[in-house]
Amino acid sequence: MAAITAARRGARTLVVEKDEKVGGVTALSGGQLWVGANHLETALGIDDSVSETEDYLLFVSAGYAERSLREGFARRAPEAVRFLVDTLGVELAVITGNPDYYYPVAPGSKAAGRVLEVDPFPAQRLGDWAERTVISPYGNSYATYREMLGGSGGPKTLMGEGGSNEHAERDERCAGAGLAAALVEAALRHGVEIRPGTAAIRLCHGASGVTGVIVWDGRQETAVRAPGVVLATGGYDHNVEFMRSYEDVTEYGSMVPPTVRGDHLVMGAEVGAMISGARPPYSNPIPIGFRIPGQSVNGRPMDRSYQPGRPHAIIVNREGRRFADDSFYPDVLAALHDARSGTTGLTNWPAWLIFDQTYRDRYPFATLSPSDPLPDGFVVTASTVRQLAVEVGIDEAGLEATVERFNSFCADGVDAEFARGSRPWARLMTGDGDLPNPNLGPIERAPFHALRLQRVGNGVPSVGLKTDADARVLDVRGHVIPGLFAAGNASAQLDIGAYYNSGMSNTRGILYGHRAGLALNAHA
Repeated sequence: MAAITAARRGARTLVVEKDEKVGGVTALSGGQLWVGANHLETALGIDDSVSETEDYLLFVSAGYAERSLREGFARRAPEAVRFLVDTLGVELAVITGNPDYYYPVAPGSKAAGRVLEVDPFPAQRLGDWAERTVISPYGNSYATYREMLGGSGGPKTLMGEGGSNEHAERDERCAGAGLAAALVEAALRHGVEIRPGTAAIRLCHGASGVTGVIVWDGRQETAVRAPGVVLATGGYDHNVEFMRSYEDVTEYGSMVPPTVRGDHLVMGAEVGAMISGARPPYSNPIPIGFRIPGQSVNGRPMDRSYQPGRPHAIIVNREGRRFADDSFYPDVLAALHDARSGTTGLTNWPAWLIFDQTYRDRYPFATLSPSDPLPDGFVVTASTVRQLAVEVGIDEAGLEATVERFNSFCADGVDAEFARGSRPWARLMTGDGDLPNPNLGPIERAPFHALRLQRVGNGVPSVGLKTDADARVLDVRGHVIPGLFAAGNASAQLDIGAYYNSGMSNTRGILYGHRAGLALNAHA
């Protein structure tokens, strides 16, 4: 986005991409943008305002954001989206009916309007770059949320008479792959030079600030001189030391490419940049997920994140107890960091997904449909809940009591312990809309199954380079480092703070890329 913005104003711009294909973590994501008071919701007659957006961000930040950055996000994100749509011609639409995570309890929250997605993007517009732009291996590149949620007649509208996905047949990319493709096309159209397979390894830095970057193309190092450098390298999932130090995890998987190693932190630190965190331990962003035996990507086992919330399943700790609203993943992640005085380890980790045969018969696990056999070693199965606990190593009495209690909640239609099924977002996004309470269903039909969960990174980090509202990187004394900018997950989340809402990471890439592009022109 920075390169496009600067190029449109006459600058000569270069994007170096460490991977062999372009698109990065954006292409692997759901592709959502979260933008309050955007012009697309206004056109639909949805009432929203910058002040309400600020109120919601204040709630989400939980005291861990800086006011100037938080308010800047609320005011300027709509401007960046309007530039994306009106100036660059990227076709975005509101995901109708998609509420904010914390609606209606959070001040300023909205029932719909703030979450956007790209329209299906014809890859033929990329020409030869279609093959060099990332398509997600996780299967979410050929369906819009509006279609999946029924806004266009339901999921069946994706399928032609022959049972094939019409978007896939026409190579119309959706979600993150569609957003990435649209940005690549806009960059090419505006004369941006893109070099895949080229890594930025070191900044050129002197008395006047950053004056360029050293890149490596697999054969030689080259110095690229420029009046400004924007670091948009994502997080640091594949840097074990950074994950241990900044996320407090040592055993985990990741869905992002192995090129995501925190290069921005290394290069930034070498020129005095401040590395800053904006999340307390209880809001650690590393999701839960699983690994299906035999599946791989990039030559590595394939890790997948998992959003809990479907009926007939619960998440429990080693005591066999539920510990959160297990239809709302932020609640689960927060509880994973509970620790009990006088004990070692975490109270709620490891954790297991416990489900019955009704769940198995109705819902898939990623590419495993209900009719597919589960691979050996994926789950533990037993004829009774007690026997399942014995096989897994969970407290038997605790699990039996938890399942009995949960089943009573399902009979009543109300989770009296954690209010599961009371959040509009969870009811829509993780539940089963065919049931009275989309998130509640008893665990009562044998056999019973247990899946040990793992932590699975998705590129969203707890720390990044500290920047101002124009994406300019600050040094450890709080001064701007001339010529150095950071956008997206490379910049510290001091604008949104402790918590999150789906779409904010992509918005931060668009917003701060746009701000950096504007500042680059002023700086040149």
